[in-house]
Amino acid sequence: MRGFCALKCSCKIYILLTISKLKEQLFCMNKTFYKHYEHSMTNAHSWTPHNSLIMF
Repeated sequence: MRGFCALKCSCKIYILLTISKLKEQLFCMNKTFYKHYEHSMTNAHSWTPHNSLIMF
């Protein structure tokens, strides 16, 4: 029974770590998207809706 409890706890920790990693990745992706977006806005002539869709 004790082993099961430990397993459950480690599973929870693993899930939390995975979630925080995913959040970090999303944050990084958003940052690169906004950078790209700002860059596109400064070069408005080269900006196409297609580009922004790929970034999402």
